[in-house]
Amino acid sequence: MIFKLKIFLSTAITLLALVSTLNADSKMTMLPGEVTNFELPRFDEKTGNKQWELFGKKAKFLGEEKIDVSDMKLILFDKSTNKVRVEISSASAQVNITTKVVVSDNRLFVKGDEFDLSGKKWQWNGDKSIVDIYNDVVVNFTPSKERSSKKTKSNGVSFTAQKTSITGDSARLENSSKENKFYVVGNAKVRSENLKVDCNTLTAITGDSQGQKSEGDISLIDAKGGVVLVRDNRMAKADHAIILPREDEAVLSGKPEIVDISSKAKLSGHKIFFIKETSSIKTTSTNDIRAKAIFFHTDKDGKSQKIEITSNEILMSNEQNQNKVLFNGNVNVKGDDFSAECSKIEVFVKNVEAEKPEIKIIKCMGGVLLKNENGTARSWVMDIIPSEEKTQLRGNVKLVNSKDGTTLNSEILTLYQKENRGNASAKKNDFVVLTIPEETASSATDLQSSIKKTTTVKNKKKSLGGNAIIKSRSIDFVREDNSGRFTFNNDVSINSKSATASCQQMIVFCVAKKGKSSEIVKIEAFDNVKVVQNEYTAMAESAVIYPRVDNSQTDAQKKVPHKFVELLVWDKKPNVRPKIMLPPMKNMGFDDSSTRSTPKHSKMTVIVSDRQWLTSLNDTEKYFFEGNVKLTSTDAQGSCDKIEVLISQPNRVKRREIAEITLSGNVQMQQDLKEITCGKVKIYTKDEVAVLSENPVVFNREDNTRAAGAKIIYNRGTKIVSIQGDTQEAPDEFSDVENARPKIVLPQFSIKNRK
Repeated sequence: MIFKLKIFLSTAITLLALVSTLNADSKMTMLPGEVTNFELPRFDEKTGNKQWELFGKKAKFLGEEKIDVSDMKLILFDKSTNKVRVEISSASAQVNITTKVVVSDNRLFVKGDEFDLSGKKWQWNGDKSIVDIYNDVVVNFTPSKERSSKKTKSNGVSFTAQKTSITGDSARLENSSKENKFYVVGNAKVRSENLKVDCNTLTAITGDSQGQKSEGDISLIDAKGGVVLVRDNRMAKADHAIILPREDEAVLSGKPEIVDISSKAKLSGHKIFFIKETSSIKTTSTNDIRAKAIFFHTDKDGKSQKIEITSNEILMSNEQNQNKVLFNGNVNVKGDDFSAECSKIEVFVKNVEAEKPEIKIIKCMGGVLLKNENGTARSWVMDIIPSEEKTQLRGNVKLVNSKDGTTLNSEILTLYQKENRGNASAKKNDFVVLTIPEETASSATDLQSSIKKTTTVKNKKKSLGGNAIIKSRSIDFVREDNSGRFTFNNDVSINSKSATASCQQMIVFCVAKKGKSSEIVKIEAFDNVKVVQNEYTAMAESAVIYPRVDNSQTDAQKKVPHKFVELLVWDKKPNVRPKIMLPPMKNMGFDDSSTRSTPKHSKMTVIVSDRQWLTSLNDTEKYFFEGNVKLTSTDAQGSCDKIEVLISQPNRVKRREIAEITLSGNVQMQQDLKEITCGKVKIYTKDEVAVLSENPVVFNREDNTRAAGAKIIYNRGTKIVSIQGDTQEAPDEFSDVENARPKIVLPQFSIKNRK
């Protein structure tokens, strides 16, 4: 942007020269009267070159002090080239010889090679080299072809110097030997093809103190009061602006702000600097005024989101059709539904003409803290890609859910808002860790139904607290409508105060509840599943857990047994069947302890089958086993089609124990030297009683004896065996059978207590 002001001020010097020519010391002596159609040249005494030439239709001498000139035209010549520099004209002017002041109420016109100036009602002070124009000031600058072809670059945008004008209500021009100062007061404006400035007052300086710049080369524009600057599709506002056209730089102060007209993005702070060297805009802060940027992103559905970022310093530049905005120091971010903190942020905004502005990526670095209504997230780095609706956190990621208290720790956490999914991964040889408060986690870790029960509300104690910790190499999660799914992959482990478990993959299914929280409805585990809880251990290749949600059930539903856990054969490993290890059982009552010299050590009860599951109702828990069932206990082993195991609830002293076991369908059992076949066996472990029914047959290999009947009851506690005939109806309880038939004492089968 080039301005030619100094040439005009030279014309004022010429008027003073005219006065000097008419002075008493001049060689010319003017008498009172009028001169018409005059032409008055002046030559340099040393070189003989013409300095100026004055033309006028009429000059009227009013005494010895004043001269009225009408239709004045003054031509100034260049000292070195003797070419015309500027032409000045006015309808009239009055010259005061004593004060060396020229005044006129008419319009002044100044015409040069690269500028023209006009204004109404003007005055020139020769002693001070000051020209005042009081109305309708207009200065137009037209760069030469040579200068207009030169291109400069500002903030990444190349442009060609164009015609520029300055207007205002009034103006003053001050002239020195090397530079000119041009003051505009009232409604001051600067206009060019790529720059607009509006303000209350304006100061423009041309030339320089060394005289190395041309008279039309503006070195500074100082705008004050309600400054509005428009350039490169950006609008800037401030109380004060200093513009350096030569350096193509500027400084805005006094509540400065810049607005990108197309995207409505806004930049504000204590001061704003336009820096040519780095093609950038810098915004600084103070303790009271923070550097701030506001962006608006519109997604494909037309929804607009406002993002506000504050920091100690903001630096904006242009790189390959995109704006880069750098935020340094104490950065804070606010969105419509989130906030964030970090040390540094880089924002890349697409900036292509005729295309909709678009935030490409937001990079947050250093102590990142992200907050929303669901909780907080921390990391070293966070990338936000609005067009993909993707957010990624990297480096010591910690995610805390404020609603249920769960905490996720990982190396990388990626959220895909558009697809309602995400994933978390760990470093090599490390784990993603999910920590869940015990009350929240009970349904997720209770593979063996760790149900806490109390007899009365009055005696109910508060939870002692504790956390469940789930580890895996990675986690994938997705939300669909009102449901969600979380998949834990590779080396999955669960540790809580009530259970430990491991597998290679675990899938958790959730549904949304009121209040925007969620509730676990099903858990699936695959590949080398192992669960250790209380006195039980379960192993399978496939497991399904159905947490019980008491507050969502009707009274009728609460009376129906709830299936908690199901262990299955996995289709990817069909030869591996589920296995569960339950607490040891007492002697089933089949063996003859007199033949054993040393009592056997208690062993866990191991049951293997194609399918296993657990149900619970009130204070009872039952395990069910189906499909080629195999059982191994302390003193017996067997097989059948189905097994049901009833577990007793622990009291304050004892642990959980097996209360009853029912085997049905092709039952085959062996205890020491006895072999049993039947359709059904019911074992009461506490009483050490076994009831055999549905064609039971007992074969003793010790003496090759054989016993058969409709029902056979072994009662180890009373050392009695009862055999019921086919004609008598078989009661359900073993105590009734004892009363229904005579008791037969068989010494060879009597069982002594082993102590």
